[in-house]
Amino acid sequence: MDDEDKIDQYFGEQTYLARIFYSLRRTLYSFLSNEYTFFIFVAAIIGFLSGLANYVFVFCYESLYQFIVNPLWSSPYIVLPTVCGGIILVLLSTIFPPSLFFGYGFPKFLEQINVKSGAIKLKETFAKTLGSLITLGFGG
Repeated sequence: MDDEDKIDQYFGEQTYLARIFYSLRRTLYSFLSNEYTFFIFVAAIIGFLSGLANYVFVFCYESLYQFIVNPLWSSPYIVLPTVCGGIILVLLSTIFPPSLFFGYGFPKFLEQINVKSGAIKLKETFAKTLGSLITLGFGG
């Protein structure tokens, strides 16, 4: 059975869009059928998304720093943003458990990956990211 018969089987009539769809599907299947190629493709996507997340994080805390700390840099009220950031962190610790929100989480991360199931909770990731963003953005 040749390609045009397969296209007829899937779509009923030969169309330009059907030919493009079938050739794209065949190319993707041959590309992703090799497990090494698939893992390299997934690693590239994860790397791109991680870089994008890092860019967004740095942009957010630098914008927060420029908006809050820089206007008070040469005034005697320079300590005010850091105090406000601390108050915000204390208020946020009522939403999130303090064990998730405060502290250095790398040893806990290693324990979750190596000893436990390896799944990291989204709430924990969000809490650590928000805590770091507020700490850095408010000049802490």
